[in-house]
Amino acid sequence: MHELSIAQNIVEIVTQTARAKQIKHINEIEVEIGILAGVMIESLEMGFEAARMGTVAENARLKIISVPGRAQCQ
Repeated sequence: MHELSIAQNIVEIVTQTARAKQIKHINEIEVEIGILAGVMIESLEMGFEAARMGTVAENARLKIISVPGRAQCQ
């Protein structure tokens, strides 16, 4: 389940950015995920719920935007 590590990385990036900008609370995190990325959205959301605990993103909503993919096989 690589979605948990993706969620942890999202929270880590947000935490580092918030620290650098002296932000104390995050309300929403918006990410774009391509439909061909192989990411299970439900698993990512569950991983995010666990990863955000005890961070500036603890009460943040994860907004996921699906991006269409373009396969280019030759």
